[in-house]
Amino acid sequence: FMGAAINGTKGWFIFGPVQIQPAEFVKLGLVLYGANLLADRPDRLYSIRDMGPYLGMTGVALLLVLAQPDMGSAMVAVFAVFVTLFAAGARPRDLGLLAGGVGGVAFLFALAAPYRRDRLLTFLNPDGDVTGNGFQIIQAKIAIGSGGFDGVGIGNGVQKAFYLPEAHTDMISAVIGEEFGFLGMIALILVYGMLGYAGFQIARKAKDDYGRILAGGLTGLILIQACINLYAVMGMAPLTGVPLPLVSYGNNSLIVSLISIGLILNVGRGGRAATLSKPVPRRGPRPNARLRLIEGEGQRRSPQPARRTSGAQRRDSGRRYGGARGSGPGHSRRASR
Repeated sequence: FMGAAINGTKGWFIFGPVQIQPAEFVKLGLVLYGANLLADRPDRLYSIRDMGPYLGMTGVALLLVLAQPDMGSAMVAVFAVFVTLFAAGARPRDLGLLAGGVGGVAFLFALAAPYRRDRLLTFLNPDGDVTGNGFQIIQAKIAIGSGGFDGVGIGNGVQKAFYLPEAHTDMISAVIGEEFGFLGMIALILVYGMLGYAGFQIARKAKDDYGRILAGGLTGLILIQACINLYAVMGMAPLTGVPLPLVSYGNNSLIVSLISIGLILNVGRGGRAATLSKPVPRRGPRPNARLRLIEGEGQRRSPQPARRTSGAQRRDSGRRYGGARGSGPGHSRRASR
């Protein structure tokens, strides 16, 4: 497989100081491709067969990612594809059947390679190899436990300096747990929760199918990576090398995350403009002023505007009807008395 090998994964293209990891952009590309493909099909996703074109392209991309091998990126891509299908209207029953098949294949694939099998066994029993495969996860737990409730203080963590491997990338959440404690971890989870809530609300209010599928898939892509990273650091999932979005060191992951957030915000601008915009007041006369009076045999005539009368005309009108100054009903009654 082409590319330079870093940490056992031959999935990098190095051009001088620039390092490109294609697997990161594959995850983004699958969501973009799915949104474009599924939004153009009004009769989409009534069965697993309708998902065939999208699943076929996903399978080809995953084979290239697994050939590196990069199990973590492949797993993130699979979850992102599932979220994209759900946002496009796939039935939960079909997604459940598909998840069962993919899970079985992934389990067999994990057992096929010795290093993946050892990683799975380490997840089940990290204390079985404290100085070997279980060293990283044990040190991560020690870092989180050392933080206590409010942490040891920013910059005062010890694990990142001497014991915790990949502290600036995959294990950055363990460093946050040590330096900011339980409160810092809860704040980190809340930030991702608010990001997910905002993204799914934008997807729900999108004015077209493409925007809904795109915003839902990209939001799911960010949240899936955050969940896998946090679960792995806390020992609730196997270590797969998935970075923490927007936090872990790495240009490729950061660029993909920023592109995803930018596209979600772009969808949100269109959605809010369609749902929250106020009607622009119309210039000119009000609609009631354009009503016509129906007179005669169905003929419509516009009401004549009131004409202004001069002072001489008003005095002449008063004399004509006995309306001289001092006259009138009140004056008549006083005269009769």
